[in-house]
This record gives sequence, structure tokens and C-alpha cells, in this order.
Amino acid sequence: KENLNPLIQQCQQLINDQTIFFNDHIDLISLQIRQTLILQNLKNLLWTNIEYQMNKITKKSTKKPTSLSTHSVK
Repeated sequence: KENLNPLIQQCQQLINDQTIFFNDHIDLISLQIRQTLILQNLKNLLWTNIEYQMNKITKKSTKKPTSLSTHSVK
């Protein structure tokens, strides 16, 4: 969640700057670059979260058989 807060702020700032662009002609290329970077950061966060969730699932699924196998040995 801590990683998401700066991105949310960047998105809000980008929206503000886009509004200014339409009024005052701020450099469109810089806005597009920032947009692309924010999207890339969001994708990275998403994949990090997916990997984290998958690891949790994998750990759970690998723990169960080992505990079952130790019980069966006893």
C-alpha cells in the first residue's frame, strides 16, 4: 500500500497538469512521458502483487502435503 500512495499522488498531479495543458499549452510530450512512467509503475506493482499472492498460494499448497506425509509416516 505504501508503494501505491506516491503513484496515486502522481496520477492526481498528472490530471491537474493535463487540465493546465488544455488551458495553457504545457508540453504534451512531457505529460505523455509521465503518463507512460506512471502506467509502467502501476504494472510493476500489479505484477509484484501477483507474484506475492502466487508465492503465498504456493507456500500453502506445499505445506499441506509435507504435513500430511509426516502424519502418514507416524
